[in-house]
Amino acid sequence: MLYQIIYVSTASREMPTNQLADILQQAREKNSRLGISGILLYNRGTFIQVLEGERAVLSELLRTIEHDTRHYNLITIDEAEIEQRDFPEWSMGFGQISDSQLESLEGINDFMQTGELPATVHGAIRDILDDFR
Repeated sequence: MLYQIIYVSTASREMPTNQLADILQQAREKNSRLGISGILLYNRGTFIQVLEGERAVLSELLRTIEHDTRHYNLITIDEAEIEQRDFPEWSMGFGQISDSQLESLEGINDFMQTGELPATVHGAIRDILDDFR
């Protein structure tokens, strides 16, 4: 059964384009090998990522991601069994979310400071992800 995990996290420092490109290249190679699809969204120090694949593989990958020092405050927004992938064509898609999209995530600034994410953010994140499908 396929599984999907959506998480948000805060970059340890602002990510220049070349560093984001390196992260994406590594993720695409690894995810392709592991049968994982998804997308990484980024804006001004905020990451939103969707990962899709077999549950055991995703659990192991998430443990690795949690220990990555390039970000912190990793909070899982949603994890569930899925019937089909939302991003089947992408071993790791990428999108820059706009300032207005980021601001639509009411409570995201509090998250950046406290690591606690209000429940209202979940629906707003889903809306943003819909823009990239």
